[in-house]
Amino acid sequence: GLQGCLWRSVLMRPHDSQDSQMFYVKFQPDTGKNRGYSLIVTDLVSVWQNTADRRTLVSLNLTYNPQLDVSLEMLPMLLNECFEDLSSSQQASETLVFRTDDSHTLLIDYKKKMSLLNFLWQFKCEKIDQSALFLRDFFIRPLLAVVSLHPQSSSSSSSS
Repeated sequence: GLQGCLWRSVLMRPHDSQDSQMFYVKFQPDTGKNRGYSLIVTDLVSVWQNTADRRTLVSLNLTYNPQLDVSLEMLPMLLNECFEDLSSSQQASETLVFRTDDSHTLLIDYKKKMSLLNFLWQFKCEKIDQSALFLRDFFIRPLLAVVSLHPQSSSSSSSS
């Protein structure tokens, strides 16, 4: 699943503000026969997850994009793009907006201009109960393992 995925830093804008907030995201598109995806999002305090299988993708695509002809084969990769380049430069053609409608749900709204129409998607992410344990095991420990493998790199780069 998401074990082999790298964490990506993504700036998202709250729906009621212009100030962006940093999130860390793992997104794994399933391009096999299932044609779904798995998503994990954290702000380093809470962790939310969202998954979709083939049937859910078809249903959500009809709900969000009835006017667009997006093939099921293209959908997971198209959704993957929404978390790829947004952190480096926020393009006017793409937006990623988040809101928490309660203490357990994070809603991420994605909009991308495609030809004359907008491609829309909403990720409805549910909070993981053991967020602190998840962050410890899947975010902090791997980070500390990498740092401990390269203890000299930070001191040698600062002396030059």
